[in-house]
Amino acid sequence: MIVKQIPVGPMMNRSYLIVCEKTREAAIVDPAWELDTLTRELRAARGDLRILLCTHGHGDHVNLVSDLLNQFPNAKAVCHELERIPAPKSKTHAVKDGDMLLLGEIEIRCMHTPGHTPGSVTYIADDHAFFGDTLFAGENCGRVDLYGDGPRDMAASLQRIRGLPGHLTVCSGHTYGRLETSTMDFEKTHNAALQCKTIEEFLNWKG
Repeated sequence: MIVKQIPVGPMMNRSYLIVCEKTREAAIVDPAWELDTLTRELRAARGDLRILLCTHGHGDHVNLVSDLLNQFPNAKAVCHELERIPAPKSKTHAVKDGDMLLLGEIEIRCMHTPGHTPGSVTYIADDHAFFGDTLFAGENCGRVDLYGDGPRDMAASLQRIRGLPGHLTVCSGHTYGRLETSTMDFEKTHNAALQCKTIEEFLNWKG
């Protein structure tokens, strides 16, 4: 599996290119901001774009979904069934917690991790986890004040995330600190959001 982190846009966003080395089928995680940049990286990797993996529906993560679907007719956009993205229903694949996707020979697990938005999803492929705005490498978690149940949902999601294997590479939707990426082992030790062992502890800390 090939994974490339791609800095895009004015908000320190990070899109990701995933390519199956055998079939060349490709996915872009959180396609936004710089169409030429993303398509150039896709061509350089000899990728055949099939999936747009949307961690959530905020515009700074999905504002190229429509353009890429128009440019690559074999591609579909993936999001949680509670989320809304700028794609027609015929080109959208809605997922729920535990669903599996196949990209060539790569299995991608969908983990519902609400908190930043009700339909935020973490995608786990091989030894990489793509968190969007749920977890920021080495720093914190995403905002939880965007809907009423956000803080409690995020606390529950972080408890599940703490159970992920330590070897996983952490791929966040923004680079807000000194780290471009890290591992789950590092996050469990150093990320303040993951230091909270209970929902109540998180709510007191975040509040």
